[in-house]
Amino acid sequence: MLNEFGIRSKVLNIVTDNAANMTKAFKVAIDASEVNEERTVTVPDNDTDLEEALSIPHDDDDDDEREVVNVFDGLSAADDVDGVETLPLHKACSNHTLNLVASSDSLNTRADKAYKRSYDRAMAKVQALCNPVSRSPKLNDIVEEITGTTFMNPTSTRWSSDFSAVERVVAVGLQKVKRCQIAVKQEQMTDADMQFLVAYVKVMKPIVLAMNVLQGDRRFQAVLSDKEHLITSVLHPNFKLHFLPEDARLNIKCTVVGYVQQIADEICDTDCHPGDYAGQQMPTAAPLDKEEDLYSFMTLPDHAARGTSISKEVEEFLQSKARGIQSLKDYPSVANAFVKANSTLPSSAAVERLFSTAGLILSPRRCRMTDQLFDRVVFLKCRSR
Repeated sequence: MLNEFGIRSKVLNIVTDNAANMTKAFKVAIDASEVNEERTVTVPDNDTDLEEALSIPHDDDDDDEREVVNVFDGLSAADDVDGVETLPLHKACSNHTLNLVASSDSLNTRADKAYKRSYDRAMAKVQALCNPVSRSPKLNDIVEEITGTTFMNPTSTRWSSDFSAVERVVAVGLQKVKRCQIAVKQEQMTDADMQFLVAYVKVMKPIVLAMNVLQGDRRFQAVLSDKEHLITSVLHPNFKLHFLPEDARLNIKCTVVGYVQQIADEICDTDCHPGDYAGQQMPTAAPLDKEEDLYSFMTLPDHAARGTSISKEVEEFLQSKARGIQSLKDYPSVANAFVKANSTLPSSAAVERLFSTAGLILSPRRCRMTDQLFDRVVFLKCRSR
């Protein structure tokens, strides 16, 4: 790609994560570069030394049988060994490296038996507090009554979520943590456990701050903070609120409830049937197998028969463990909002394929077609597939 875009001389280094395939790619390139250096040919100044350097047999009596060698072809061959080209200097992603320092390297301290006992005991109690709160709305309400907040459930994909969970426990304080543990019938945290967690937060805080700075400069930052994109994602059964930080979920949930209510009001105003948002006759097509029909969930029950509020329906949807699109049939108002929010294609690939088809049709010998004829030919070409 560097060669194709003509930027090879402009790239000083390439930044990737520390995955094994990335590391190997650059190692192969370095090995090839070392072989190239061993094969470098020094070009002498006179013709006699040149022939000796290139091992060309010299015979004054028979000049016609000499082998003609292009020295520049020989030198350029050293730039490519067995089809492997050299690459710019490899740099590991700093954010990824810090994540490994925090999640993997720091665990090496568990080799100390005393530290291991303190770490495992304290962290197990933190995880035990987080699990029931994330699984049971009833227990979550109990914790909120005691603490005024809730405990954050760590995820395996981000080390910083482990830190946030510990930080929240420390912020709540030992006495309230004990009351929560009594309420959910768990072993109580000791003073020694809390002291360990306080020290853990103090030591790991600089790493978290550095990671936040590094990952704050992202090309998707605007997308991740856009209200419409957030609503679209939350309404998808596969995501819901799971991808959001714990402290942002309540506000986003309220926003989603308002959006679903807005769509429900629009449906009532236009007298649309649930599941048919636009109120228009949907085009018919050949029947699909159940697994192939992405929109089979649109045959929905009458929302009025459910007798539940929009807020409760959204809450039930978010608490449901179902992740398939088919699960939306149980939540008609959410399904209508999902249809509107997720109608836009997230990729331009379909448009690019259309451009390719149009480019093949609009050849130099067919450039006198009218716009209408061109549209019809492109339409027929796409439909013929």
